[in-house]
Amino acid sequence: MIVSCGDSFFYGSDLQDANSTWPALVAQRLDSEYHCLAQPGVGNLRILQQVIEALDRFGPRATYLVNWTWIDRFDYVHSQDAQWHTIRPALDDSPNDDLYYRHFHGELSDKFRNLIYVSHACDMMQGHRCVMTYMDRLLLDQQWHAPDYVQVLQSKIHQHLQDFDGQTFLEWSRGRGFAESPGWHPLEAAHVAAADHWLHRVSAL
Repeated sequence: MIVSCGDSFFYGSDLQDANSTWPALVAQRLDSEYHCLAQPGVGNLRILQQVIEALDRFGPRATYLVNWTWIDRFDYVHSQDAQWHTIRPALDDSPNDDLYYRHFHGELSDKFRNLIYVSHACDMMQGHRCVMTYMDRLLLDQQWHAPDYVQVLQSKIHQHLQDFDGQTFLEWSRGRGFAESPGWHPLEAAHVAAADHWLHRVSAL
């Protein structure tokens, strides 16, 4: 059984069929049951929530594929509707978005907060079969806004994060000239190639 957690890249946004994502294709090639918990547009707190729910639901019998998203997204529960919302730079469609990015957003807090989420997921995944990828290089960047407490967390999670030959999925797809949607989502051909890239490593788990 393969279970995926993440954002739009694992959800299948802009693909004709949500079962055309590379995690879904890997599951098909391994003749494995597949469950997708990913949701489009979410931040890493919501992805951590998916991981916790997945582990509770499927336990050690599953292999987990997790894709962490950009760290400048902010997840919160709105007091008026008690529903989850995500603030993203590309949206800017509510007063909350402007307020957050104008007065509260910063790379240091983004790094520290998101590193805590990923670190907690790594702790929970111990003893489970898991592949973790990521979209945002800032998560591991140490050139700017990287005091000791940030670097401690970066060192802890670094060994658990994998990439596409030194690139994120989006970078890797663009470098190979694959078609991409206006929303920055690699399309079907990129996911087929990504499934080829990851099949052996997931199978080995």
